[in-house]
Amino acid sequence: MDFIMKPKSEDEQAFCPIWNKKISAGLCFDISNIGNDSLNLPQKLRPPCGWRTAHEICDTCENYN
Repeated sequence: MDFIMKPKSEDEQAFCPIWNKKISAGLCFDISNIGNDSLNLPQKLRPPCGWRTAHEICDTCENYN
């Protein structure tokens, strides 16, 4: 599984209220739709608030609402 760490364009980015900054749209999708420890993401890419809270935040986010 590939994660875009440094998106090439604005189209590949989405604002994330979890980190309060733009992140890769792919990472945004993974967190909001399939995020859990089975992704084996490095610690710096895991939501600082935990997966359950991240999913709740994503449910109210304009990107995936």
